[in-house]
Formats: sequence, structure tokens, C-alpha cells
Amino acid sequence: AVLHFVCSAVMPSVKEVLLQAAPRILLSAGAPNYAREKVMLVGQPAALRSIAADFAKQRDVPVVAKLAEIMKPEYTGTKKTTFHPMGDGLQSITLVMLPDTSHRYSHPMRIDCLTSQVNGVPGGTEVVVGCGSAGGAAVEAAAVAIAKTRSTFSMKQGSTSQEEDVTVSFILDGESTNGSQIESLQHLVNSIRLTQALVDAHPELLNPDSYVEVIREDLNGVAGVEIEVIDGPELKQKGLGGLHGVGRAAPNQPKLVVLTHTPTGVDPSAPAVAFCGKGITYDTGGLALKSRDGMCGMKTDMGGSAACFAAFAALAKTGGVPGRKLHCVLCLAENSIGSAAFRNDDILTMYSGLTVEINNTDAEGRLVLGDGVAYIGKHLNVDTIWDMATLTGAQGVAVGRHYGALVCNDDGLEQQMVKTGRSCGELCHPLPFAPELLLSEFNSKVADMKNSVKNRSNCQVSCAGLFIWRHLDATGYKGKWCHIDMASCSKLDDRATGYGAALLWSAAKL
Repeated sequence: AVLHFVCSAVMPSVKEVLLQAAPRILLSAGAPNYAREKVMLVGQPAALRSIAADFAKQRDVPVVAKLAEIMKPEYTGTKKTTFHPMGDGLQSITLVMLPDTSHRYSHPMRIDCLTSQVNGVPGGTEVVVGCGSAGGAAVEAAAVAIAKTRSTFSMKQGSTSQEEDVTVSFILDGESTNGSQIESLQHLVNSIRLTQALVDAHPELLNPDSYVEVIREDLNGVAGVEIEVIDGPELKQKGLGGLHGVGRAAPNQPKLVVLTHTPTGVDPSAPAVAFCGKGITYDTGGLALKSRDGMCGMKTDMGGSAACFAAFAALAKTGGVPGRKLHCVLCLAENSIGSAAFRNDDILTMYSGLTVEINNTDAEGRLVLGDGVAYIGKHLNVDTIWDMATLTGAQGVAVGRHYGALVCNDDGLEQQMVKTGRSCGELCHPLPFAPELLLSEFNSKVADMKNSVKNRSNCQVSCAGLFIWRHLDATGYKGKWCHIDMASCSKLDDRATGYGAALLWSAAKL
């Protein structure tokens, strides 16, 4: 007899591919391990000098304390590295001094500098962050900042990481680190890193179909989670004409993904809260085709949906929103060209019932989100909605790359979002909510509205947000709504930042 053996490698899942190129970042509630080969001490001047003195005493390396004493906090932070004999080799000790000056529009601990100075932290490093007397809020912001320092996605040959874990501990003045907070923040850190990977992934890997695979794998086994997917032709049958119209030309059909988390013991009749994310996995501009240079990077046009999903996942894995159901609606599509593509001059009937004359197929994000928020308004019992999107290039002009642009129908929620952003380190800034002044930009002779403004110099970011709100308002929704345009925040130097997940995570819990 002849025996034949067939060996086949197990193909990694899409999620495994997304996360394969970097070491894990693990948070610790215990004392730091100063005996590792690579140690990084981080903090503003007083906090850094305190932990440097502690390190110097424990390891008998006085030069570390002296180095911290002579360092000065430059405008964007300072980093110095020294080496000390350890066994048969050398121990690397890096000191990162954060600026001690901040103003009312930035984080008091200058978290932005923490991310930039620690960026690319090598595997096997013990990172110790001095948070001074700022307490748990500083720990959360520092954890968020550290999460963004190592991108996990790469398709370079041999990019599968063999590095040791990066471990992060936090030093607080006069109090110990809260173990349960660290456990929750670990889920947020993991979700932020998945957000970065999703945004960095190329469109051949990440499309509406594979995106749903990642969602199902990540949420598999999480208690209280339900997943519903409305797919392709079913979108048209149910009347979601905006989402279907944008994605109908692509081989990977558009999808509305509805995620729900129900905490144990929650009153099912209590109003829920909801996220809604723009998930354009690739944006060619449609028949209003982008230029060669303008199209590069449009794999990141699903950054809003990635942040919404990440915040939902982290919350669901840590018990959810206290006393509330949480919904997350993701509007997934590829804005492609082909014989079935929607056209300028088409009129789409949205899920709100409003008709939209298309005057720019490259203003597609508001179409899919208009259907998404209308779905929430019609079917989900909620009193607060956040939608998030890489919606307009004008966002970066209006508020820059450090701030998400808010358009909000409620003054209290708007103020809360600004405060929350400053606390968690994902900054945001409000823009006008004035439908009575701005919706006329969308006037049409033949439909209820057009999808792109007449005057691009007239508060364009607010107008784009108000287009979405108009479709929510048409459902009769009377609750709070906040739109976050984070187009310029979602990437930096051709890498995803992970912006948005921490902001939504924090906002939903308040």
C-alpha cells in the first residue's frame, strides 16, 4: 500500500494578519520590573525625576537620577538614553521628559508628546509612566497614548513579530494603581491597536466582507453581544438607498452591521446609546473619480467605523455602558466604479424617506451615514447618538490634525465631549450647529436635497454633518446627537493613529 500525506499550512485569519507585525503592549498594575534589558522612564519633570531617583536607588545607577536632574523639557519633550552594565551585556535606560506647560486646548500631561517620543518603542521594553498626583484620569490618557506607539500591521517580508511584549506600569503619587482600571484599559489598548491595523490595512485585505469576519472573530464569545448584518440587495429591498447606491458597483457588496450589547440586569425599556461609523473601505471617488495622488491613502476612509467598532468592543468586553444597552451601526461599502456605479444626477431615496440628487459621487460618506443614523432613529430606542467619520478634508483646515471637529445639537453634550477629549487625550473642538443657516447649501430643484454643498467656503464641515442630521431628524428623533469629523486625525505620516476609540469609550460611560 502507498500512503500519501498532504501537508497544508493553516492560513491565519484576517485579524491575525492585521496584528502580526508588532509585540503586544501589556499594562501592569504591579511594581515596575527595573531589571529588564530595556527600560523607559516617562513623565513630566517632577514625576520623571521621582521615578528616575527610585530606579537609581533600586538598581544602584546614580547616573540615571543625575541625568533626569539636568534634562530640560523642550516644547515637544526630550529623550535621553544611557547604558549600564548588566550581566554579560548592557541595560538600556531611556528617559523621556514631557513638557510641563499646557494650555486649555491640550491635555495637561501633554499626552501628544508621550506618543511621539515613545513612538516605535522596542519589544521587550519596560515602560514606566510617572503620573504624579493626576490620578486615574492620567493613567487612562497615558495608556491610550502608549497604545498608539507601535503600529501592528505590515506586509513587509518577514514582518511577523518575534519581539517580547512591551510592559507598561504607572506610578502615582500617594496611591496605588487601580487593578480593575488597568484590566479595563487593557481591553481599550487592544481595541485601539486593532483600530490602527484596520485603518492601515490595504483594500485587497480589508473589504466589507473581510471586515465583518474581523468583527465576528473579535466579538466571539463576548457576553451580551448580538450581531446583525444587512447585506447587498437586501439593503435596497429595505430602502437603504444611500448605502446601497454608494456600494452597489463593488464586487464586495455593501453592508449595514448592527452590533448590540446588553449588560446583565439592564432594563430593556431604558433608552440606549449608539455609535454610527462611516466604513468606506476604499474610496475611488466613484464616477467623480479622484486623481492618482488624491486616491492614494483612501484605504483609510473607514477610520470612523474602526473607532466606533473598537470602542464598542472594549466596552462590551468590560461590562458595557452602565445601565444601558449600547448599539453600534457600521456602514460598510467600497465606493467603486463600474457599470452599476451610482452617477452624478442620480436621485437616491434614503432610508429617511428623503430624496437626494447626487452632484458629487465623491461625497459618499454622508450618504451611508445618513442611512445609518436613520436606521438608528427608526428602529433603536436611543437618546444619544455619536456618529464618527473621515468625512471632509475641510476638517483639517477648520481645526487641524490634533482635534476632531464636533457638530452637536445639544450644548451639554458638546461641552461634555470637549471635556472628555481633553481628559482622555483625544481632543475635539465644536463647530456651529445651525441647520436654519446652512441646510440651504443642499437645495435641489428636483429632490429634497443635493449631497454636496453649493458654496464650499461656507462652513463646509458643519454642512456635511448637518446633511447627516437632516436624515436623522426626518425620522422624528428628538434625542442628543454628536457628529465627529476626524479626517485629519485618523492618520499621521502614512500611519493610522487610532483616534476616536478612546473618545467614544469615555463619552459613552458618562
